[in-house]
Amino acid sequence: MSENKNSETDNQKGIGGSVQRNTGKPIRRDPRDIILRDPQEAYKTGIGPYTVEDYYALREERRVELIDGWIYDMANPGFAHQRIYFLVAMQLENCIREHAKDCIMIPDFGIRLDRNDKTMVEPDIVVLCNKSSLNKRYFDGAPDLAVEVLSPSTRAHDLLRKWYKYQKAGVREYWVIDPQKQEVLVFDFADGAEDKPEIYPFGGKIAVRISEGICEIDTAEFPEVIRMVET
Repeated sequence: MSENKNSETDNQKGIGGSVQRNTGKPIRRDPRDIILRDPQEAYKTGIGPYTVEDYYALREERRVELIDGWIYDMANPGFAHQRIYFLVAMQLENCIREHAKDCIMIPDFGIRLDRNDKTMVEPDIVVLCNKSSLNKRYFDGAPDLAVEVLSPSTRAHDLLRKWYKYQKAGVREYWVIDPQKQEVLVFDFADGAEDKPEIYPFGGKIAVRISEGICEIDTAEFPEVIRMVET
């Protein structure tokens, strides 16, 4: 997978994107359909009182994340979340084993994004291509790829707080998988398009950009996962 190219900005922006209703290709939509109306309300400004030490103390009893000194509860994943998460992780692992042996895929692992004691996030899946900052408890810094599967209660958290933190910290690529809308938002931060995701409907293959298209995630099974929950 290609060399890390960090992209930072101090300006928080709304989320808009483009899409087209063709399987495996991005689709175009009015950005107002996915922008969150009041990003400043959803994203806490200033540094809160909590630290990584508090995060680990709470993690013994509940699922939480720490962002800029604030504690956020994480939703317990449902069936669709868990199944889609597994399908993505399996495909990433298989491709990495074959084509990118210097990288590693890790699910549900602590990421100390800012290399300080005020932020510890836990993406559903990360891909790391520089393992020098990896230890038994967490990874120190920005992963190359972060993947989040949305739950109804985590939409603002994943689409604003974590999107902003990932982009600012230098994550190269960020995927938001939305079972409710049956689509995948792909942010290519390394390409400088931090606020304009490509949006893909479930059903086709999506190239992983940090692999320069070598790795693809096939979403063909995702609609059936949703149907299983609805029936």
